[in-house]
Amino acid sequence: MNGRQRNSRSIKPSRNYRRTRALLSFGLIGFVLLLSHQNCGPADSFATAAVPNGFAVEAPMPVSIIDGSKRDAALRFPYDEVELSARADKVQIHGDCTDSQEGSILGWELYELADDGRPLAVVDEGRAKCSGRRFAIETSTAALSCGRTYKAVAQLGYGEPGEVIVHNSCR
Repeated sequence: MNGRQRNSRSIKPSRNYRRTRALLSFGLIGFVLLLSHQNCGPADSFATAAVPNGFAVEAPMPVSIIDGSKRDAALRFPYDEVELSARADKVQIHGDCTDSQEGSILGWELYELADDGRPLAVVDEGRAKCSGRRFAIETSTAALSCGRTYKAVAQLGYGEPGEVIVHNSCR
């Protein structure tokens, strides 16, 4: 009788086995979901890119795995302050980017500054492309008032923004 009772009982899996199986199942599902959102389209795909004059165009853009290393480097301008020429209709302010940022599109904004240095309003904004370790902010002087000071800020992703003070004395 004693042997018969032993055979009639079913063998239950241990509690740790069930817990381990559940964790491995969730881990596998999470891994599959993570890989399914990877950016791996064909290299000749097209993406919409904004150009400095504000018109969206279809342009071939390189497709690659999303990598945060390009986004962490700081952009910078070679000068802390620049003075605008009175005769210029358009202004280009050049800045520096790194080799790892080559081909990246960065955003920029031009702020009018109050006398105490705080930003008052966005005067102009746009996009620029890092090419040859350089980028250029291009804007019209028509929206800039004489005797005022402005700040140009360029930023790529989460990296530290590059900033330059722009004086428009109209001399």
